[in-house]
Amino acid sequence: SGVDVKHVDLDETKFQGLNLDTELQWNIDLISHGTHVAGIISAINENEINVDGISPESKVFVVRVFDNNSRNFDFASGLVKAVERCALQGARIINMSLGGDQAIDIEEQGLSKLVGLYGLLLIAAVGNSGFSAPLIYPASYEGVISVGAVSEFGERWFGSQRFPDLMAPGVNVMSLTGGTLGGIERRSGTSVACAHVAAVAALLWR
Repeated sequence: SGVDVKHVDLDETKFQGLNLDTELQWNIDLISHGTHVAGIISAINENEINVDGISPESKVFVVRVFDNNSRNFDFASGLVKAVERCALQGARIINMSLGGDQAIDIEEQGLSKLVGLYGLLLIAAVGNSGFSAPLIYPASYEGVISVGAVSEFGERWFGSQRFPDLMAPGVNVMSLTGGTLGGIERRSGTSVACAHVAAVAALLWR
């Protein structure tokens, strides 16, 4: 959904990006999903905003694939293209805080090929519809690390779907709000958890 790089708790110089099949800009986020994720990864530490990113020195390349309702997206070709664009810009850790309930062979094959070509680490949210819901993709593809959400007490979040590879904090997590310059808010979900894993991976791969 884009990232609001004008937020005072983000270092705009560490962000680059592009748009994928949308007229909306990658550096504008009207629904705050991407900005919340970006804050978890790279919010500036030790300033007046009460959110510290896990890996604030990391460079972030944003590919916007959604419009403002987070639904208009052709997964099979669009997601593979988005990951390729990130890889061509030097990204090696790909955070995919998104998903759909259809497994598409051409998508899985395309992602697998990119992993082999560029040495990527693909990390994806396992989904927010509960334990009995159908599997979500790309999280359930082979070669993708799927992430579920737990509370601060280590309890599985009720919306977290089945069979994640890893669990990470994803309940009432404070991060940044798009379109507000300095706003913060709490959100829950596996997208939030996914961002934690990507950020820790960035620290380890630095």
